[in-house]
Parts: sequence; structure tokens; C-alpha cells
Amino acid sequence: MLKKFAFSVGLWYNKSYCAVLAVTFYMSLSAGSGKDIITLDKAFRKGILQGIPIALGYLSVSFGFGIMAVRAGLSVSAAVAISITNVTSAGQAAGVGVIAAGGSYLEMALTQLTINFRYALMGFSLSQKLDKTFRLPQRMAAAFGITDEIFAVASAQSGTICPAYMYGLILIAFLGWTLGTLLGAAAGQILPKFIIDAMGIVGNGASINTLVEAGIENADILIAVTGSDEMNLLCCLIAQKTGHCQTIARVRNPIYAKEISFIKKRLGVTMIINPELAAAQEISRLLRFPSAIKIDTFARGRVEMLKFKVLPEFNLDGMTISRITEALKCDVLFCAVESRDHVSIPGGNQVIHDGDMVSILASPVNAAAFFKKIGLKTNQVKNAIIVGGGTISYYLTKALLDMNISVKIIEQNESRCETLSDLLPEATIINGDGTNRSLLMEEGLSRTEAFVSLTNMDEENVFLSLFAKTVSNAKLVAKVNRLAFDDVIDNLDIGSVIYPKYITADYILQYVRAMQNSIGSNIETLYHILDNQAEALEFAIRENSPVTGIPLSELNLKKNLLVGYLNRNGQVKIPRGQDTIQVGDTVIIVTSQKGLRDITDILEK
Repeated sequence: MLKKFAFSVGLWYNKSYCAVLAVTFYMSLSAGSGKDIITLDKAFRKGILQGIPIALGYLSVSFGFGIMAVRAGLSVSAAVAISITNVTSAGQAAGVGVIAAGGSYLEMALTQLTINFRYALMGFSLSQKLDKTFRLPQRMAAAFGITDEIFAVASAQSGTICPAYMYGLILIAFLGWTLGTLLGAAAGQILPKFIIDAMGIVGNGASINTLVEAGIENADILIAVTGSDEMNLLCCLIAQKTGHCQTIARVRNPIYAKEISFIKKRLGVTMIINPELAAAQEISRLLRFPSAIKIDTFARGRVEMLKFKVLPEFNLDGMTISRITEALKCDVLFCAVESRDHVSIPGGNQVIHDGDMVSILASPVNAAAFFKKIGLKTNQVKNAIIVGGGTISYYLTKALLDMNISVKIIEQNESRCETLSDLLPEATIINGDGTNRSLLMEEGLSRTEAFVSLTNMDEENVFLSLFAKTVSNAKLVAKVNRLAFDDVIDNLDIGSVIYPKYITADYILQYVRAMQNSIGSNIETLYHILDNQAEALEFAIRENSPVTGIPLSELNLKKNLLVGYLNRNGQVKIPRGQDTIQVGDTVIIVTSQKGLRDITDILEK
């Protein structure tokens, strides 16, 4: 308790001392003002009005501090007392960290001096704007109220500023900061742990102070996914220099595509994610195998998970999975079934019906043989029309041209068309409205083998796919960014739907889960399936464990779990009961048991 009190007092002393050295601002409304009451009232009101946005921002920031303080073992009253006597986000966050780590008073003092010394520089600057009514007592007390935001607002005022204005500006911000801390600390004692762990901090992610406040020094990983590639790289660079964590950056600009290795090596970025490139790769796989609605790859492409819709012409209605595999004599594994009533990881006795969405695991050769036997097209498309000339279109067209697929891109922006013409000379670039029915028909929509809608509007993409479905037999692919209505869209039967945000999330989750693995195995690949109700994971087996060397039939596996494929020395196969998992294998697991981190998690405890 003594240390907590000393921290609170010490922070106040440190911050005030720095600012007093800078000769900053206020204490009493009336002392030495020399102004009439009306003028003072106007100045005070102005300060309050300009401080309201700061106060609203402080509510969320201090709310996070309150939760952090309680999680570190402080009481609600101690957390509030710290905020009342400090009003410094980075300093308070660092101080709580010192307390939680059992640090000394000297460590506390040095930490606060280093973090809060910036207020001295702010004070020197702001002192030039104070009018003659400011006296020493006012300056000393006003020093306490300086924050980054208050300094910025006060500095932006034209002419000099009086004590009354500063009173209003600081008072409302102070109340917002204190109230947010109180609410956050109270919530920290009530809210479930998983909600508290996901709380955010409002601030600039490229700011060292914000990262320190967020706990970068103790973080295991930083993920930068803002809309700016440069901002993401800067955040990762600062995190590398400030902390000792892994970093993931979203980098979308094609300019950086050839510089990924350099960025990772020189800037120390652990992982680069390009959602547009990943989406383009997924679409290109679908156009190579148009019968599938979705294709995910494992074992570096040696195994694929293909999703397709059971149609009446397949003659599979009412047949069990074991009967289907026996009759067709194809080496494929039925690993997921989505029907109108339920979704499941099936066993051999599961009955398949027309309209079901079925996912199979197979090698590309075996998958092609299976689809050929049930009557589905297996050859890649020969031509494609793409509506929208964005980054995904660029990456996709490059991939399709490499596959000898002719491509037409319809883009409304003339400048973008010129850019695409320079970048993709082998493609046909059409400047026009991709939602124009006449234009689509004129460009051969009814004859094309693939139609991909990649505009920036989800509604347009869905509508265009529905229209294309009525006038052609093309393979349909639509991009959807918003996730709120994914269940509705999936029921529209518009072919394949690509969600770049899901792809990004899966990549990040795959990496994070891999970091959590034990030394004995590692997650190489991860996909969400069955409308996010199940996962398909690929484990690399590095050491002997309770699952190695034992026939699969003798392992006490969890329910709703399939050992899908074994990859051993580049040879892949569907495992049988007498097969064993060995060191050096990669193993594909399909399960509704979410959160598997290690291969041993497939066993019942």
C-alpha cells in the first residue's frame, strides 16, 4: 500500500517538477487576474467547450488504464487516486508495470522522469503564450494539467491565453480522465476475463507513448493492419526497437511485392500479409478447378480441401459416404457436410442428399478423378471477365495470364485503365461501367467461362453474380468485404464468395497459434470451415509424443475429429486404422474442437 501511495505522489511530483522548470501555467481563478467577471466567464466557457473532445477521448483511454491497473492487483480506489494525481497515460501505464513487477523506488523514479520529461519541453513552449495575469502559484498548479492534447489545443490559440481559459480546458479533460479510470477499474472487477483481454487503447499506433501504454515492452506480438502500408511498417519498426516482440504487417501495395524479403530482413518484420494477393491466389485456384466452390491447400499444394454442392445429376442422393467411396473407388476423404438442418464432420454412415455442401480432402489428381466420375467439370477455364480494376484484379490477372487464360478487365476509372494497360499489356482493358448490362453482354458475358466481380461495393458484386448466373454458365466468383451478412450471401447460391478479411484473419491466427505450440509440433496451415464452426489444421511433427508410433485405431481421439491426411517424405495418403504418425510427418486434422495448439490436443485428456 505504501508503494502504491508513493507511486501516486511520485508521479505527481515528477510531472509537476518538470513542468515547473518550464514555467507553465495556473492555480487560482481570481489571483492576479485583473479581468472582469464576464471576461473570465467567457474564457472559462471557451476552455470547457474546447476541452470536451479531449475529455471524450480520455474516457476510453483511461478506461483501459483502469482495467490494466485492476489486473495488476491495484484496488479501484488506488487506480482512481493515481489518475487524480497524475493525468499522464504513458507514465501511469509504465508505473503500474513497475508495481506489478515489484520494482524499486529508484526504478519508479527513473521511469517517470524519462517518460514525463517531455512536459518540460511543452512547458517551455507554452510559457510564451501565457498573459501577464499568470503568477507563480498559478503556473505551478497549472503544470499539473499539461497533457499532449491540452498542449496542442492551447498552443493553437491566437494571441495570449489567460488562467480562466486554462482552467476550463484542463478541468473538463481532468474529469473525463478520472471518470474513465473509475469506470474501467470497476469494469475490470466485473467483466469476464476474455472481454477484458480484448480491450483497446485509443491512440496513434506509430507513437512510442501509445505503444508503451499498450504494453509493447511485454508483448509477444504486434499486428499492424491499418489502411496504410507505410504506417504498418513504421509501427512494426518502432515495436522492434521499443520491445522484443514478433511483428506482423499488412502490406498491400504491389510496389512492395518484390521487396518482401528485404523488408523482413532489414526492418525485422516477422510476417507480411497481403490480403489482395491471397484473395487473388484463392480465386486463381478456383478458376483452375471451376467445379469447386472453395479450395484450400495443405502440404504445399500436395493436398487440397475442395468444397462443392451435391447436384441431382451426380446420383448421390440418399447414399452413405462409405457407399460412395466404395462405389467410385476414389481415394478421397469426406471431411465436412453442410445441409439445411446442420453442419457436421461426418462418419462413414453419414447420408448425403442433393443440395448438401460437401468438403473433401484429396490430392489434386484424386480430386480430379472423383469429380470426373460424378460428372463435374475438371478443366480450368479458358477465358475470364473481371469487373473492377483494383489491386486484387491486378494480382489475379497476372496469375491467370501465367495460366494461359485470356482476361478482360472492365474498369470505370480511365486513369486506372491506363495504369492497368501499362502493367498488364497481355490483358484486354475496357474503360466502362461494369454494372451496365449492355456492355457486359457486348463483351461476351453469355459466352465467358468465368466471371469475377471485384468492385469496391459488395452489393454490386452480389448483384452482378446473380445477373451473370441468369445469362451464362460461367464460373462465378464475387468479392465481399463486409462480414455481417455472410450467412445471407452464402445462401444466395452465387458461386464462390471471397472474403479478404477472413483470409487475413486466418493467416494471422495461424501464425499466432503456431507461436503457442510446444516444441514437439507446429501449426503449418489453418483454415476455418463449416461457417467457422470447425477448423482444418496441418501439424508438423517435430518430436516423439503420445500420438507418435501408435496405430490411429488405438489413440483416444476427441469426438468430431478426423485425421485427414498424412504427408510423409512428400508422399500423401489417407490414413487407415493401422497407420501411425511419425516424427517428420505433417498431419491434417479436421475438427469442431476449436483452439488446438499442439498435435497432442487431438487426444482426450
